[in-house]
Amino acid sequence: MGAPLSGANSCGFCADDSDVEKAASSKRRVRRLAIAGVVWAFVVFSVAGFFVPRGRGRLPDLSATRSPSYLDARFARVVSVVAGRGAAVRCWSHEDWRKQAAERARRYHTTTLGPWAAFTSFSPYLAVDLSPEICIELSRVVLLRRPVWEDEWRDALALSVGTLAHESVHVTGNLSEALAECWGMQAIPTAAVELGRSRQEGRFLAELYWRRWYRFRHRPYWSSECHNGGALDLRPGTDSWPKAIGVDDELRRSGARPTTSVSPSIASIRTTSPVAAPSSQRARQSSP
Repeated sequence: MGAPLSGANSCGFCADDSDVEKAASSKRRVRRLAIAGVVWAFVVFSVAGFFVPRGRGRLPDLSATRSPSYLDARFARVVSVVAGRGAAVRCWSHEDWRKQAAERARRYHTTTLGPWAAFTSFSPYLAVDLSPEICIELSRVVLLRRPVWEDEWRDALALSVGTLAHESVHVTGNLSEALAECWGMQAIPTAAVELGRSRQEGRFLAELYWRRWYRFRHRPYWSSECHNGGALDLRPGTDSWPKAIGVDDELRRSGARPTTSVSPSIASIRTTSPVAAPSSQRARQSSP
């Protein structure tokens, strides 16, 4: 199975979550972080993770759905477009994910990763590791024959695309969870298009993520500057934060029950410029 996630881990121009608050007083500083990434500092293991805290979205129970461990080239393409640099994407089976989660918890002295989670590894090569639930839903995004807003589990689709976009920000070398969550959310339309969906569907998923998931996040994933015109707005000169998508209209047309609150609309955007990495840390094909 997969290569062990051990050895030196690097991160580019590392910005911790305290940088988010400092960035509130200077949007130019946040823009510099987005462009430059973070300084590569060596630690023992990968520390960029994505956990699913509270939210109002509905998620299916996929524990009985069979899913093997494999490398997914299409998901890797999404990461390369969003992050501006390549990385492998590893989808894990339920059994292998439990082993990965247990090992990660033991080494980092943290709680065990459950389903609907992901993390980014910087050693022995750059890779995004996804739980089977996330991979199953991402595959459905690719194969779905109807608009995403007509799907019963559209909350799960939004969460899964958002998770892949979140980890793509970590691939740039930026380990701040608040930045990855906010910038990743704004990159959902780009990720969705790369997965074969329309631009309208991508914007729908972005707004749905904002309404059903992001607004219920807590620190370190949430930032008070993640809003239209905030310090983490990647397009501060526009009014393109979740609003003009018409989520409720689409849900009504599909016969689904609309959500209750009005929220902004997010435009597609690449999160950061590429950050050069040592050749030893570039992604290489290896079976998980």
